[in-house]
Amino acid sequence: MRYGFEEIEMPILERYELFAQKSGEELSEQLYNFLDKSGRRLCLRAETTPIIARIYVENERSLVKPLKWFCISRLFRYETPQKGRLREFFQLNIDILGGGGNHATAEVIACGIDICRDFGLTSKDSVMLINNRKLMEGLVQQITTVNAIAIFGVIDKRSKLSPEEFQNALLEIGTSKQETERIQAIADTRGKPSAILEQLEKTEMNELAKEGLEELRETCEILDNYGVLDYCLVDLSIVRGLAYYVGVVFEAFDTRGKNRSILGGGDYTTMYGGKPAPAVGFGFGDTVIGVILEERALYPSFESELDVFVTTVEPSVKPTAYQILSRLRSLGVKADIDLGSRKFRKQLQQADRRGAKFAVIIGPKDVEEKVVTIKNLQSGEQETVPQDQLASFKWT
Repeated sequence: MRYGFEEIEMPILERYELFAQKSGEELSEQLYNFLDKSGRRLCLRAETTPIIARIYVENERSLVKPLKWFCISRLFRYETPQKGRLREFFQLNIDILGGGGNHATAEVIACGIDICRDFGLTSKDSVMLINNRKLMEGLVQQITTVNAIAIFGVIDKRSKLSPEEFQNALLEIGTSKQETERIQAIADTRGKPSAILEQLEKTEMNELAKEGLEELRETCEILDNYGVLDYCLVDLSIVRGLAYYVGVVFEAFDTRGKNRSILGGGDYTTMYGGKPAPAVGFGFGDTVIGVILEERALYPSFESELDVFVTTVEPSVKPTAYQILSRLRSLGVKADIDLGSRKFRKQLQQADRRGAKFAVIIGPKDVEEKVVTIKNLQSGEQETVPQDQLASFKWT
């Protein structure tokens, strides 16, 4: 990758406890879990963060830090299938472990924005919403004695609730009406980083909130140096639902507001064997981005276009055709051949259906003279080329 991340792989089965203890109540309920023949409770991989923590802690002494890892994993979650959400999906994970602070956080966010740009999404199509959990926890502590994590759980579901449902959900966990209104006002805070940071710097806050604000400010400054701050807004309703997030958190969304988040992540510390694994990272699923690209007519073509389709005028020349096919492939040319016994005309039709640019035509006379006929399937033009000069022909 352009950002210098190294690919890692991880098992599809893990101990149930590894996920149940570290991922929060909602994800724990979505685990596909079962007993194996030895009576151990296992589960299908539902996310990669706890596994990454295990790998990091088990190998920490031999690793050169900070680590920049990525993986593309098949994940499984038992939930109701719907638009942008499936029970089985692929997810790209980007993580930096073992150091880097706000610089690592900005690096990861910039990488996420770059991936969106590579898909063709401009700042008018997607937006990166950024917040800080310490900032939010400190602000909430100044308002109420109700546990901040419980409040974060309500704020995280805010987009699915009406204003009245959001207020009622806060009241149900113990906030007063006045406290609920103040929390709602904080969650409504959203805008360009410069404006929101200036507003927050004028706000009276405790030491925890100040620490979070400074982390957020420095991260935004670095993102400005990366040249990607125009993709970003500070949004205090972004808190992330998983329990292990500790600092800056972020989510990318479609600017039309029709879909779930494209990607989400943040600074986190997850434990394995009593040891912490401090890191920053995000998960980028294939489902939501697929919906957005389709809506914007940006979905890439995955058709396997061929450079060449080798055709035979009669079966007797097949041995030479296979030799030519192998030679073309050794030159790096994407080439194929009819594996059956179709007539010549049908072979040309097959070449056209496969999107081949050229057809190499081989007949008895070509074999005898050690040449091939090359037909441009777009223009219809043909030329005869000696077999020993195939390497010099411009196939692409």
